[in-house]
Amino acid sequence: NYTLTQPTTTANVTARDLTVTASDQSKTYGNAALGTTAFTSSGLQNGETIGAVTLSTNATLSTSGNYNAGTWTITPSAASAGTFTASNYTITYANAPTGLTINKLALSAAIADSSSVYADSLNPGTASFSNIVGSDDVSPAVVTVNTSTTSSSGNFVAGSYTQSISSTLSGADKANYSLTGGFTSSANYTIDKLALTGAAIAGSSSVYGSSLNPGAVSFDNIISGDDVTGTASVNTSTTSTSGNPIVGSYTQSTGTSLSGADSGNYSLSNFTSSANYTISKLAITGTAIGSGSSVYGSSLNPGTVSFGNIVGADDVSAAASVNTSTLSTSGNPIVGSYTQSTSTGALSGADSGNYTVSFTSEANYTITAKQLTVGGSFTVNDKVYDGTTDATINTNNLTLNGVVGTEAVTLTPVVAFSDNGASNGKTVGLTVASFLGGVDFGNYILSLVSAPTATANITSSSPPVVNTAQIFNGALQTGESILYGQLPMLQPLMMAPFFTTVPVTIMVVTPFGPMPMMMTLMSEMPMPVEAESVSSAGPMPIATLPAIPAPVVPPSVSPVLPSQLAVTSQAIPAQLLSKQAVVRSTVMPLSPPQIFKNVTIYTHTSTPLYFRDSVITTNISAITNLNIFINIKILSQTR
Repeated sequence: NYTLTQPTTTANVTARDLTVTASDQSKTYGNAALGTTAFTSSGLQNGETIGAVTLSTNATLSTSGNYNAGTWTITPSAASAGTFTASNYTITYANAPTGLTINKLALSAAIADSSSVYADSLNPGTASFSNIVGSDDVSPAVVTVNTSTTSSSGNFVAGSYTQSISSTLSGADKANYSLTGGFTSSANYTIDKLALTGAAIAGSSSVYGSSLNPGAVSFDNIISGDDVTGTASVNTSTTSTSGNPIVGSYTQSTGTSLSGADSGNYSLSNFTSSANYTISKLAITGTAIGSGSSVYGSSLNPGTVSFGNIVGADDVSAAASVNTSTLSTSGNPIVGSYTQSTSTGALSGADSGNYTVSFTSEANYTITAKQLTVGGSFTVNDKVYDGTTDATINTNNLTLNGVVGTEAVTLTPVVAFSDNGASNGKTVGLTVASFLGGVDFGNYILSLVSAPTATANITSSSPPVVNTAQIFNGALQTGESILYGQLPMLQPLMMAPFFTTVPVTIMVVTPFGPMPMMMTLMSEMPMPVEAESVSSAGPMPIATLPAIPAPVVPPSVSPVLPSQLAVTSQAIPAQLLSKQAVVRSTVMPLSPPQIFKNVTIYTHTSTPLYFRDSVITTNISAITNLNIFINIKILSQTR
């Protein structure tokens, strides 16, 4: 029901004191805006608020325009906004107690991957920071590679390593940043192996079947002092039966493997040399050649060759050859003993190319005489009974069977009756006294098996002539027990410049008839008187020795002869031995009775004589007369 009218008056409202104090702030470099709300106030009334205060600092700025790290003042001013009215207050502004603290920015670091070759200078990677503010001038310290072990030459060994930078920074803005403890990367630095160059492999060799001996390996860029070696291998291919590389020339290769204390710092690409490795042939030892033989004129049949050092199961064999020399008329090796040889060229077998051999045996190969048989035919003269089986050929159509080619081989047949009795149609055959002749006769042996025969008659004989002696045709005919006489000048022999052969036949007349005796003379050294013959009969009385006629002797020769030769076996007087010769007597036929013995020859010649078989051989160019005196003791089964 009332209205109240308030009275009015005037009064003064004075401004209240208001203090605005900036708050301390701590910021990281690069993120240091002060804002407008970091303050405190005292004195506001009735819940009034201040919305914003201008904050300023005395901090300096970096290159990028950011407050540099450090502690700086914060000064408030110009409080505004909020619910207060600035005019109601007397505002006092107070700096922050501590102020603005700008902390250093912790850097995020990285070091780029890098590498170098063993023994080269290290080449660390580049360090970088990922959170540098703006265009700030900040650089890391020098990057180091965290090496450890060194080689023999003092270089860092090949491998992977970490890299590091220290906490030290540089640049105009370095004070605004921190790298506490520095930074170490992962193992992103590599020291690569040094690739070896100038590889070479020395030439070398070995003998087949022995261990290979590759040549020494060398390089031209191993660091002085380092211990590095390479090993070569021989690039063999084909192997023998025993599994060994065959003879030949081969390349050598290093492969990629190395050895030595420092080998891990090097790399090697496989190197192959020229064919400078030689496997040489193995010289065969212990060689032997078995004995062998063949008959003259047939193919040679050398002995088997054996060896002592063939490797394993190698297939090696050899053929031997006979070392013949003299050839016969037909071009065949003559009878005799020969060595045998084998050589590298005679080797055969799958593995023979790996061996060499040269060997000659002793004379263990024999070429034996070829047997000849007698063919054809002959006829024989009839004869008067003489107590012997001796026979003489009338016509000779005998041939030799088995002579090689057209070789010069002759047959001198000696024939005899089957017995010495007188009858008709008696068989006459060749005797073992038959002999071969001719240039090539030494390569043959005579066989009388199935030799042809003939028939002839032995008629009853007249009484023999006894104790007579005469000279005829350069031969002597004697009496029953004594042969003596003189051979006149032998003109045909004087034409011979050296050794000459002339047959001499001495006929000895016995109670059984005349008996021929063949002798030979040959010039040789003086020899003692010798007597040789065979008797199948008992002793018999010896006839009276007739007188010896005076010999015919050249004036230059003084004969020393007894007036008569004693028919005894006693020693010959010394004066008779000054001119002597030796007699070899061959009695024909050889079938019983064989009645000759104790034959002694005395000669008066300028050259001693040697009597043998059926041929005289002597160099008698200075002989003008030949005197022969023979004393024969006769033995007979009957008288």
